[in-house]
Amino acid sequence: DSNKIEKLHSIHYRFYRGQKLAFICLYTPWLCNLDKSGEGNDYSNLLFPSEVFSEIETSLDKDVTKKIVLMHHPISFLKDFNAYEIENLLYENYDMLFVGHVHKMSNVTRHTGNNGIYEHTSKASLSKKDTLGCTFIENDDIEPNIFRVSEITYIKDSNECHWGQTVIVTIPIG
Repeated sequence: DSNKIEKLHSIHYRFYRGQKLAFICLYTPWLCNLDKSGEGNDYSNLLFPSEVFSEIETSLDKDVTKKIVLMHHPISFLKDFNAYEIENLLYENYDMLFVGHVHKMSNVTRHTGNNGIYEHTSKASLSKKDTLGCTFIENDDIEPNIFRVSEITYIKDSNECHWGQTVIVTIPIG
């Protein structure tokens, strides 16, 4: 089994076009402030232990070509001091970051000195109160740092899916 599952993170390996991808899933809601009714405010109130990244780096297979992080909450939902530290760890050591929770699509590419990172926020795929959607991300056949990003939104009233405009994203590489 190539999956590594811990309490606050998991690592899953997949092969794609000759590359070994590591999907690192971070469990950001472990210190959530929501009560049973779903009320509460987690914005700028969560904490995620930075020590988890040391555990991840020591347990990652050495032949990984891309490190992709998935986390439910955006970095901005962490307390300021924690967000700064986690952001530095993510931007310096990982290639892509996918987040959710805010249910609004956003694409950001950042140059981080030695390398770059692509950060994507997607719509909710399971929600009772928001429009539902998902994102398709397709890697270019020739340029490995170019991606085509398309969002699909489900319109409940008409029971239809609407494809949004495709966005071309270039991840800066050092």
